[in-house]
Amino acid sequence: MGRRRGGWYSWDLLDNGGTRSADRIVPALQTLAVGDTLPVTAKGPDGFTVLLLEPERALVVGDAALLPGKAPASVPATSGTWAFVLEPLGCDATLLHERVRIAYEPNLLTLLLRPLLGGIHELMMWKHLRTLKSRAESRCTAKEQA
Repeated sequence: MGRRRGGWYSWDLLDNGGTRSADRIVPALQTLAVGDTLPVTAKGPDGFTVLLLEPERALVVGDAALLPGKAPASVPATSGTWAFVLEPLGCDATLLHERVRIAYEPNLLTLLLRPLLGGIHELMMWKHLRTLKSRAESRCTAKEQA
């Protein structure tokens, strides 16, 4: 995932600068480690830092300041995590849990924007999960046909 990687699998015009998200596994993009960044911009270092990685089980990304040994930001700001956890359901199915947690400085602006931003994020996450489901099921169907 990430801009300049496989994309975000949501509405590409909104969250990937119009670049289409990958529709297949790209081997060159399969290496990832704690501390790596999933970029959110076309250029530059901004993105989500990999905080936890358990292959075929869990990926948690968020603010680099949340890594052990990192100092918190000197200016309070929004901080959060985005977790993806796979739960096997028997031998031929898997459930993907996706969870976002955000901490922010309480003030009038965040109080007013929270419902709007939460709703937008829910909609984007819904599309993200639907696209991932479609890609995973089409891959499974292709294997069955082979």
